[in-house]
Amino acid sequence: MKKLKKILIYILIFYIFELALVFPFPSREATNNNPVPPTGETINIDKSDRILVISPHPDDAALSSSGIIREAVLKGATVKVVYITCGSHNTTTMVKDSLVHTVTPLSGTLLGETRHREAVCAMKSLGLEEKDLIFLGFPDFGTLKIWTDHFNNTPYFSGVTMHDKTFYSFVYKKGVPFTGNNELKLLEEIIKDFKPTKIIYTPTIDLNSDHRATGLFTEAALFDLRNEIKPETFQYFMHAEGWPIPEKYDPNLYISKPNYISNLSEKWSLFFLTKEEEESKEIAIQCHKSQVKSKPNFMLSFVRKNELFFREEEKLNSYMPLWTDKEMEKLMISPFISSVYIGESKNNIYYKIKVKRGFEKFTKLYIFIYPEEANKSFLISPKYKISIARTVKNNLNVSLENNGKLIICKKEGLNANSKNLLLDVQINKKYLKGTTSFFTAVQLEQADLRVSESPWWNVFCQN
Repeated sequence: MKKLKKILIYILIFYIFELALVFPFPSREATNNNPVPPTGETINIDKSDRILVISPHPDDAALSSSGIIREAVLKGATVKVVYITCGSHNTTTMVKDSLVHTVTPLSGTLLGETRHREAVCAMKSLGLEEKDLIFLGFPDFGTLKIWTDHFNNTPYFSGVTMHDKTFYSFVYKKGVPFTGNNELKLLEEIIKDFKPTKIIYTPTIDLNSDHRATGLFTEAALFDLRNEIKPETFQYFMHAEGWPIPEKYDPNLYISKPNYISNLSEKWSLFFLTKEEEESKEIAIQCHKSQVKSKPNFMLSFVRKNELFFREEEKLNSYMPLWTDKEMEKLMISPFISSVYIGESKNNIYYKIKVKRGFEKFTKLYIFIYPEEANKSFLISPKYKISIARTVKNNLNVSLENNGKLIICKKEGLNANSKNLLLDVQINKKYLKGTTSFFTAVQLEQADLRVSESPWWNVFCQN
């Protein structure tokens, strides 16, 4: 009997510990702060709205937009949520929660199924039905690689799930190869069918690669559908070290504007939550138990009195928004891109790129340029990549590719030079004929390993 009592006590202690991990926040009355609301336009929801929330991972919709979703449901508006990935690459969660406590194809696959159930639970708690949720099933931690390297060629292969096409039983379309064309076509199909009046998605300057990719695919889809659908667009931040401020549960505070990005335009939108919507958001976030258990402070930082969004349009002849040197040094990234200016002359588009700690021998720098052309679908527009390599003799080798095919190598229309840590690159405008805007980013490699990259930007031409 004594042994049985001891076992029961151990079991009780274990479950109390587990509950403390899953629900680690205090009561709402335990906080006592003086909140200061950020400034910006207030988002209003109408019964006639058709709201599409695009979520890179299963928890992002709940973290960013639970208040908006709940109010839309209460007002009778129509809401759908698209999940790009199933979150199967979260290695921290796999190590903590899998049976073997390690990263394997089985643990990754099972995690995706768990996170699918958590997303359904969260959205049902806000009033949506499972039919309102669309899971594309593209690879977690692979969608930016699909954007840069797998648009028209061979599918991306996920080393975690060991698949190169959608495979879960609950996905929107099963058996779709992991290519950029396919991801873009699916998004365009969903947007065209739903005809949203408001779209909520992630910016191309978020620190998480899947969030950047989701912003890129969404904006490319909206470009292709520009003559049919003209929704209001709202972008939400999610990832940075120590943000939201403070990174802890405190529902009496507001989510503040991030301070880890320089040169960011002030085009902010706010949604203020009622008491009931705040409580609904807590419940929705609690549904993502696997993630709350792994990173409670981060997850619960989004239980605040507001939700924060912005809109960003970059123009030529300006410095691009960039993660600050302080943020990059905090992440221990070296070397990294510390400033990018994109301008135009009569014949060229040019980049002035400053690399923190220099552009050394055996370093490669890539500039991606994906035009949005006035009379073409983005699907068939060029996907340029400029490659600049520092040789053993300290020379710069320069080339231009389109969809992986070499176009020119240090010939007319392309030039690069380096001086005092500043890299100057020019591309002739003949390659961007008819371009109204273009997606672009910079990436650094050393010994064929990516060591740093910039955000992506959608730069609007001013002609």
